[in-house]
This record gives sequence, structure tokens and C-alpha cells, in this order.
Amino acid sequence: MRFRKLHLLCNNAASQQAFYAGLLGLPLVHSYETGFCVQAGHTLLEFSQTRNLKDTPYHIAFNVTPQLLPDVVPFLSDKGVTLIPKDGAAVVDFPNWNARSVYFYDAEQNIMECIARYNLQQDTHDTHFSAKHMLCVSEVGVPVDDTAAFIQTLQSHTTVDVWKDYGDQFKAAGDEEGLLIVVSKGRHWFPTNHPNSILPIRLEIAQEGRLFHYNGHSYTFGFE
Repeated sequence: MRFRKLHLLCNNAASQQAFYAGLLGLPLVHSYETGFCVQAGHTLLEFSQTRNLKDTPYHIAFNVTPQLLPDVVPFLSDKGVTLIPKDGAAVVDFPNWNARSVYFYDAEQNIMECIARYNLQQDTHDTHFSAKHMLCVSEVGVPVDDTAAFIQTLQSHTTVDVWKDYGDQFKAAGDEEGLLIVVSKGRHWFPTNHPNSILPIRLEIAQEGRLFHYNGHSYTFGFE
């Protein structure tokens, strides 16, 4: 499934805009006093400022052009972006997913990821990675009290399958173009020691289905 638009909250919209539009170079779609929106491939990513955001991170992943994954590390490092290594390695292998990832922090310490999915191989003549090689937002972390109950609610509103099931702690729903990373509340975001928590998310999905809210309207899922 494809994520058309993802809306998140932040504590400082100016610093986040400087990070995403300035450092990363994602095209700025619009900016307003308390927020902004950038284009990440076929996904619109919007942040709005609030004074009530908990000091815990979101987790978001971008699909990137697989051939250029080796250039993601120098691209981010040259811009002073803080990488998140796993066992000392900046590139993390996921053989069961046929994928490799680079993790990093944004301006508010959200757990971000550039993931190359080799099942979605795309040809390119480019030799250097840039923001145009961020193809979409492909993962959104969704902490919940009960992962099975969330999946049941999701499937009662739309035809989304569980792509990978790792038990009560972690289920990935959707497909490699768009995955809901459904995890139990309080679990650490890989590959960090940062525990997750329920933060407001609005997600518009290119998938047939019916609008629904979850966790007291913290999460809103719209379908087209």
C-alpha cells in the first residue's frame, strides 16, 4: 500500500523544517507559522508544532533507491546528521526482509531510517544519493496496547494483510511500499534504547477502506 500523506507533531517546526527541507533537501511544499510540509517521493510529510508533545520519538522509514544505499552514510555524515549504528555498523542488514538500512536522528531525535528493499529494485544512472532518491515514506511506527486487537480493527476497515508477524510484540502490516510497524507500547525502537509511546499520527493511505480512529483518536487512518 502507498502512504499519500503522513502528519506528525513536533516541538519546534522551524528546526524540523531546517532539517528536512534544508539539510536533507526534500522539496518544501508549503510552510506556515506552526508547521510545514515536504515531499518525500510520492508521500507528503507534514509536521505541526505543539507544546504538549512527549519527549519520546516517532519511528519513520523512507524507501530509497537500492543501488545508492552505500552513499546514504556519507550523504548524511557530510551534513552533520547523527547516525544510529548497530553493533558499530552504520548499515544494518535484514536478510529476512531482503533489505538494508541506515538509521539516523532528525532534529527532535525521532528514529528515522533509509531502507533499501531489494525486492523493489529500481534502475538508476545516478551515482550519488540525494533527496530525490527518497522514494516514499514506507514505514510508520504504531505503538499500541494490544497488537492483535489493532490488526483486527485495521482489517475490519480495510483489506490490509500482515506482512511479517513476530508475535505479540511486533507485527508489520501492509507491503514493502507501505508498512505499519505495529509494536507493543513501551518496546524500544530498534536499534536504540528509546522506548516508544503513543504519539498523534494522521495517515492517508492509497487503499480502499473506511476512516477509523484508534487509541482515543491519537491515531487517524484515512483511505482512498
